[in-house]
Amino acid sequence: MDLTDEELETAMTSQWQYQIRFDLSDQAQAESLRANNPDPVLKPLRDALSKHHAAAKCQFDAFADYVAAAEAEGVDKYPLHAWTKATIENPAKKEKYLRSFTVYVEDQEVYGKEIADALEADLQPLAGQGLITRLSKYDTNPANNPPRRRARVPDLSLPADKTARRSSTRGCRCRAPIGRDRRGVRSIPQGTRECI
Repeated sequence: MDLTDEELETAMTSQWQYQIRFDLSDQAQAESLRANNPDPVLKPLRDALSKHHAAAKCQFDAFADYVAAAEAEGVDKYPLHAWTKATIENPAKKEKYLRSFTVYVEDQEVYGKEIADALEADLQPLAGQGLITRLSKYDTNPANNPPRRRARVPDLSLPADKTARRSSTRGCRCRAPIGRDRRGVRSIPQGTRECI
């Protein structure tokens, strides 16, 4: 059975889920959106989100929730704990992520392409008007989401000169198996550590 180019593209893209993110231009408006305070300037944004049964979650709040969960349940189960905690404790990054939002549709952080496309189309005019400074659509395709570099943790069992040499070497020496969870997020089996 031969598929047409259109059928092949549909089959390939239907397996991925999508997510919309945006940044607001004004810190006060971002704070109003975070606190769910009425703000007439945000009405078009709230209307667009409501049309799609969607809500915006502040990235800073999502990061803080991740750190809190990691510290409550054990940081070994949360491979991005150190990076996330450092991010929310950095004043410049905190300011950035307080204006950055992820759109959840019906409480789901990823959703089908048709939903993401429609949501993006309804939010695009707000970017043109200056309320939104950045509007992005992400997918769960691992090829489009390269792994983040993680901060190196020095191996204190080695002398200082070997630690420095080892940390400057590219590549992983531990050969820990790395998989992906159902959302396409990289995961490392418990009890191993990732070297980069």
